[in-house]
Amino acid sequence: MRLLKIKIPSKTILDFGLPNYFEVIEYIEVLQIYEYDSNNFFALNKIIFKKGKINELDKILRELFFAQSYKILEKKSDEILVIMKQRNTSGFWPAFLSKSFALIPPIKFDPDAVIFGVIAKEEELNDVLTQHELFRSMQLLSVSNIDESIANPMNTMPNLTNRQKEIMIFATRNGYFQVPKQIKTEKIAEHFKISSSAILNHIQKAERSIMEYFFG
Repeated sequence: MRLLKIKIPSKTILDFGLPNYFEVIEYIEVLQIYEYDSNNFFALNKIIFKKGKINELDKILRELFFAQSYKILEKKSDEILVIMKQRNTSGFWPAFLSKSFALIPPIKFDPDAVIFGVIAKEEELNDVLTQHELFRSMQLLSVSNIDESIANPMNTMPNLTNRQKEIMIFATRNGYFQVPKQIKTEKIAEHFKISSSAILNHIQKAERSIMEYFFG
């Protein structure tokens, strides 16, 4: 099997007869997809609205994204983190869901381009690239073999040491990354019985690995 990273013009998905998301949206990133049943799924999305448009949030999510229901997990300025229940026959999903390949988040949309990954069988690779309508205007960014870290979804995460994972989990659960912070580095250091400077060093290295993984 091969992992393909693909870029297509945003106009491609609008050509499927969909509304123009970018009249009200600056950026969409589908971070994760969770299957619910054969017709419905949950998708975790980061959405950045154009200035002032977040006031129409409910209407946009229901009419443009065809959300059956949703839960706002985080909201700041013109940006939200939201999980939505959607049907696989609505929105842009019919264009992206296929029996020929598996879609790999994140899927990144902006007014210029859509970038996403797919996994396809070696013998079906040519069919995916030449027959599926979605790929006719694509730019193939990379093709790579599937390695164990990708094949095992438990490992598809930033490359953190076990110590970094322990500290980041504890810090997150105790409000270190909230504003304002609910716990100080001194308390985290006390829990792990190491110095505050060592805790800060672990957190900074973990944050750098996470940022490079998602945005590098």
